[in-house]
Amino acid sequence: RPDKDPSNQSLRRFGLGLKKIASRNGASFINQFDPYMSIMLRAHSGDTNACIGGGDAVHPGPAGHTMMAHIILKALNAPALVSNAELDVTRLQNRLGIRTVQCTVTNAGFTNGVLSFDRLDACLPMPIDARAIPALKLAPILENLNKYELRVTGLTADRYDVAMDGETVATLTRKELADGWNMAVTPGPVRRQARDVLTLIYKKGEVGGTLWSAQIRPKRAAQVPGLEAQVADLEEQIAAAWRPKPLHFDIKPVVQ
Repeated sequence: RPDKDPSNQSLRRFGLGLKKIASRNGASFINQFDPYMSIMLRAHSGDTNACIGGGDAVHPGPAGHTMMAHIILKALNAPALVSNAELDVTRLQNRLGIRTVQCTVTNAGFTNGVLSFDRLDACLPMPIDARAIPALKLAPILENLNKYELRVTGLTADRYDVAMDGETVATLTRKELADGWNMAVTPGPVRRQARDVLTLIYKKGEVGGTLWSAQIRPKRAAQVPGLEAQVADLEEQIAAAWRPKPLHFDIKPVVQ
């Protein structure tokens, strides 16, 4: 059991000590240890490696880091909603059947059983590292932090193909669309764009780590010139890469 491990017991004592220090100094304190341990214990009967796989003797792997970020962001009251669009195909005239939050829907039409519209979001969903997908089975990360939603009501066929910019990304039942579909980790153009942003963030982290190392070891600084400029350039690339792009949706009945 991971909670019986002496190293983990020591970590818990360190956390309790930090809580006291934070209280004395009026600082915020977020308990990562106990929520993470609860997840570890639930996974212990199956595959604990899902929590720590890919890391080393000290650090968890991408799944563990994602769960840690989830715990911190939830405690900081980070918003769950990325954006939401609801369309009722029986009431599209005069836009009466369209409701949106954090996005805009235009050019909506329902012809011969096919729903088409354009959507522009205010922001991208949070990218999930492909290596961290096991974390989604261990904690409600999408529900708590990454609700990128589409709801369609009034459809009559049993199943529908959903295409973004001409690329079929999912096949869903009428009920799944009516209940609301979270598209945050759906393969397609949005997920690729979010992962491109994540790649740039990782790259910036690597350069930033080298810069930090150079700053604390002055003799090494001369060996790696231009790091600050590299960080600034990557920040500009990230700022450009995260801007959402208009998407065209086609939702059509599956031909039996």
